[in-house]
Amino acid sequence: MSLLRFGEGSLQPSLLIFGVIIVRNFFYNFDWILISENDCYFLVDRKSNKRIEINQALFSILERTSTDPITKNIVSEIGEDTFEVLRENKIFSYQKPKFHSDIVKIQQTTPFLKRVFVEITNSCNEFCSHCYNVSSNFKHKFISKSDMFEIINQAHELGAYEFQITGGEPMLYKGFGDILDYLWVKGFIITINTNLTLLTEEILEKIVSYNININFSLDYSNPKKHDEFRGLQGAFIKTINNFKQLKTNHVNTRVNVMLDNKSDSEIVDLIDYIKYDLESRYVTDYMIPIGRGEGSESQFFNSRSQKIYAFTNAIKSDSCASCQLDKRTLEEYEYSNITFPDCGIGKSFLFINTNGSYALCPSLAYTDELDINMNIYDSSMKSAWETLVQKFRSSLKCKHEHSCDYSAICNGGCRSRAYHSLGSINDIDPLVCGVYQSKYYIEGIDKDVSTK
Repeated sequence: MSLLRFGEGSLQPSLLIFGVIIVRNFFYNFDWILISENDCYFLVDRKSNKRIEINQALFSILERTSTDPITKNIVSEIGEDTFEVLRENKIFSYQKPKFHSDIVKIQQTTPFLKRVFVEITNSCNEFCSHCYNVSSNFKHKFISKSDMFEIINQAHELGAYEFQITGGEPMLYKGFGDILDYLWVKGFIITINTNLTLLTEEILEKIVSYNININFSLDYSNPKKHDEFRGLQGAFIKTINNFKQLKTNHVNTRVNVMLDNKSDSEIVDLIDYIKYDLESRYVTDYMIPIGRGEGSESQFFNSRSQKIYAFTNAIKSDSCASCQLDKRTLEEYEYSNITFPDCGIGKSFLFINTNGSYALCPSLAYTDELDINMNIYDSSMKSAWETLVQKFRSSLKCKHEHSCDYSAICNGGCRSRAYHSLGSINDIDPLVCGVYQSKYYIEGIDKDVSTK
């Protein structure tokens, strides 16, 4: 019986092209992490995000090879054909790793905590008009390096394998490179949310070496307008120059675009600039009116804004689809087939703000009503996750989940948008619901919920 499960997303078998394998030259490639989740077993490449399903027997063997030398006995256990497939996919490599990495991730919680998201500082060199946690140069709060190491250790012990860092601006964090080193050693897929104006050679080298995912924001394709929004002269050119360095080194990037306060032409110019000039992935959204954006007019109930939000996200995977926001395009687009992603709130990810408090997500992290009153200084990550899941088990879903025709493709919408728009975490997400014109959205409009 094959140790590999061949099929979609799996390794494909190949012929053994030599009869003798010299195993002394092979080492386990720590780019690949091993994940055990709900009695399923996977190899995941931290550099390409390729996921391969394997069986338990191969998982156990690979777990040993991640710490012990690859011997003839291991080749015999795996089988020469399977060994050759693993070698061809660079799971076994000729290159000796520079250091050991703890790449075995075994689920320890239900639901499985897969991603930990940390707001490492509230200090920032920009002063963005929509910042949810009002970060600025005047704030200097950081989670200490020792506390960060402990967060990373606890996340690893629970089997988490994705780690995301935000701010403030993470690259203002003293010793940030040490944090990235430790995340790689502990077997994490790493993502940084950054304004990308402060990239250094040291951090660039680590981003490339660890294939760190970079999320950054562009507000306008016009440099002057971007700089004004960001409160930093020269921000646009710094961000673009640093992006070009990332692109030269084949780093995975995603541009975050807020659609608020822009004309149609500004949105079109920005989306097309990202798609065709930068050739980067992107995601669009409307800001949640909290933090520095509190008091701003919400676009969640605006029919045209709903269509723009859906359309700009729908075309992002189509490299040939230009951004056109004319009335005919927006009216004729088929919105009922658009699928929105599930962010994993309360199901697979945990947020920690710069105060060290555990929370549901960034835009709900400073909401007293939803605070679980637990932080990294007095509670373990495991107990915080269990408390959060227990407290919000039934409420972290749209209340119409089981009766709405669109629940399978809206994936519940955004719980933060529901809370900040309608006052309840289990109400409809008006932005997504409005895209589909679901009966619950229409009923809500008829009751004048848009005035709430």
